[in-house]
Amino acid sequence: MSQVIRIKRSKTRGKRVLPSSLQEGELFLNLHSDTPGVFFKDNAPVPGLKKVGSAHVGAEPPNSNPVSGNEFGHSQGELWYVENPNDVNHGNLLIFVGNEWKPVVSFVSQI
Repeated sequence: MSQVIRIKRSKTRGKRVLPSSLQEGELFLNLHSDTPGVFFKDNAPVPGLKKVGSAHVGAEPPNSNPVSGNEFGHSQGELWYVENPNDVNHGNLLIFVGNEWKPVVSFVSQI
């Protein structure tokens, strides 16, 4: 007999769970084609939500306008490809470091 493992998931665009709604080691999946990702709660003193998955492609940073009741903000190491002709970073890949977005190229040129 096969066993099915169910993971918390949503098809709602931009949906992210609050870290407090996950247990240690539990995953959350967002299946929406515009905002896909796998998320887990880290073990920081104040647990945060970490994203594992593809880079976000869009005019605004990922999770800028979260669905009501969801975690706001960005995860350390999250990637964003800027598709906004009015943004100085248009056409650039950015990485979220600390509390700001930085161009990936600045990290690559330091290697």
